[in-house]
Amino acid sequence: MSSKTSNDNRKMHSIVKRINGAFVGKYILHILKMDVLICLVAVLVWGFAVEKGATGDFNLRTGRHIEIGAGDVLFIYGLNTPEGEEYLVPVMCTEARNVIFVGLGILVIEFFSVLVMSANMKNTINDKLAPIREMARTTEKLTDMAYDEHYFKSLEDAIDNVNAASPDAKITTNNKELQGIEDALNGLLERMRDTYRQQSRFVSDASHELRTPIAVIRGYADMLDRWGKEDESILDESIGAIKNESEHMQKLVEQLLFLARGDSGRNNLQIESIQLDELMREVYEESKMIDEKHCYEFRGEPAQIAGDVSMIKQCARILIDNAAKYTEEGDTITIRTGAGEKGTYFSVQDNGMGMHEADVAHIFERFYRSDEARNHKTGGTGLGLSIAKWIVDRHNGYFNILTRPDIGTRITVIFNGNGLL
Repeated sequence: MSSKTSNDNRKMHSIVKRINGAFVGKYILHILKMDVLICLVAVLVWGFAVEKGATGDFNLRTGRHIEIGAGDVLFIYGLNTPEGEEYLVPVMCTEARNVIFVGLGILVIEFFSVLVMSANMKNTINDKLAPIREMARTTEKLTDMAYDEHYFKSLEDAIDNVNAASPDAKITTNNKELQGIEDALNGLLERMRDTYRQQSRFVSDASHELRTPIAVIRGYADMLDRWGKEDESILDESIGAIKNESEHMQKLVEQLLFLARGDSGRNNLQIESIQLDELMREVYEESKMIDEKHCYEFRGEPAQIAGDVSMIKQCARILIDNAAKYTEEGDTITIRTGAGEKGTYFSVQDNGMGMHEADVAHIFERFYRSDEARNHKTGGTGLGLSIAKWIVDRHNGYFNILTRPDIGTRITVIFNGNGLL
């Protein structure tokens, strides 16, 4: 064992000793306080029992004094009642010895308890300090490595030879001393590749979504240029199509901007107390007025959260709009609010086509498509549920989804801690 390691062990042992001594000292102090309290309570109880047995009553006005005894009598406990009567209660030496023996027995037990506690505390401190020892040893190794150019040369070569563009590229030095650094760098590379793949997919999906309405608008513009000036039917059809596609593009761009601001932390929430049942009733009334093709039902129980009113309302509208897209005309969409053991909640339930279990895990992904034809038919952008999830996450909540194909879907938003951030 090197002198440096020996010195480190002595320092660690000294630290353990000091910490253990502090704990043991506090433990002994608590025991002494408890012993004093027990003695005082025992004396009071003994005095009460003696006076009760001698006079038949306990009176605070009774005069009390102690006289030194002789022979087998240790001392005499004297009582002078307010009525002028005097009582003398002798305390025998044998009784005192019995009390002393009991006290000594208690002290012996306490002594051994201190020893056991000290040994256990020392083991506990050693266990708690074990990670620190390991950290110190690792730091020492890294410090020693700092003076060995071979380690840095092998690591530098491994980094230079890695191809970051390759999906399976990893840094390898074949050096056990550098294994921890290898794992950290490879983990960083994998996270970078995941981020790059997500960004590439997001840009590709966004471009695809924008390409379609742009192509439609351009096609109708060309048709207007050729024949629309003279044919009113073509003119009306083109204006309607261009209007619809421009509205779709505007909605898509607004959603993309919302998510971009959310990712960069620029969507600020205005937190206030919200009566959730009243807010959902407002959304229910709006939905009935806007959508006359479906029946809406509201079942609200009192519920209160802290959150951003506009954000919570936007989340509810997204879920209701999503339910309406996949529910046949005339069917019912039910909105509920309440508070349970898991938290305050609101839910949107439909009798639509439902989802398969494999799709549920992906519905909050941006531009996710479970059925291309169905999504194209409904005109959705694939971003609504991503926005809803961002809002719920910021309000310390989560989703509970119950769905069955051809039966329907119920999405419940549950707020932990009353929705506080």
